[in-house]
Amino acid sequence: MDKDFFWSIFTTIFGIIATWTGLIYTTRFRFDNSKFFEHIKYITPLPQTVNYWFLKVLFIFGGLMCVVLGLYGILEGIPYRTNGAV
Repeated sequence: MDKDFFWSIFTTIFGIIATWTGLIYTTRFRFDNSKFFEHIKYITPLPQTVNYWFLKVLFIFGGLMCVVLGLYGILEGIPYRTNGAV
């Protein structure tokens, strides 16, 4: 196993955390009342509702993309043997 395998594991874990953040942690109440989202509220000149859904979709899409690419890297990094069959 090479270092790409371990980076793939890290990418998969990051993707799971990002997906969890988009699905569960980012709620409308937290977005409106938390200091964590203070600067992200005004990321575009659009209303805050659009910014909320934009952030939520980015977290979910980016997280799922990291999970898929990380799992692909993990599966590519696992050594396997064949019995001479092609």
